[in-house]
Amino acid sequence: MGKLKDYFLTPFVSIVIAIILNKLHLISFENSKELIKQFPVIGTCSFGFLLTMFTVLIQGTNPALKKMRDRKKPFLRFVSFNKYAVVLSFAVTLYSFFIGNYYFGNHPILLKYLCLIFYVLFLWFIGQTFYFLIVFYILTKSLNNK
Repeated sequence: MGKLKDYFLTPFVSIVIAIILNKLHLISFENSKELIKQFPVIGTCSFGFLLTMFTVLIQGTNPALKKMRDRKKPFLRFVSFNKYAVVLSFAVTLYSFFIGNYYFGNHPILLKYLCLIFYVLFLWFIGQTFYFLIVFYILTKSLNNK
């Protein structure tokens, strides 16, 4: 159940929320165009931060990092989440850059689905990043309790 929850809960919830928002007509390409165009800046910063964090975790020699590495299962879970969040942030950034800067003409159905996919990816990214931060908090909190 752990891996199922870790890797499939966030995308499933993101899909459900995006579909609900779409059914309630709360999202549209026209209303979201500015968010989509600005997201590559946010995504690039997140990608850089998460990638830097990953590098520090793997290569760091700090005693606190060594203690983290000694706890094999939580540390491997943490590294796995970090990799997952890095790849996801990169994918959302590329997707938003593409749909934000490419002219798709006047195809309302295509624009509707492009926007829906963006919101699924966006919500997935936010959820996965928060989940990653929760795992980080649990791992560091357990180090402080020892």
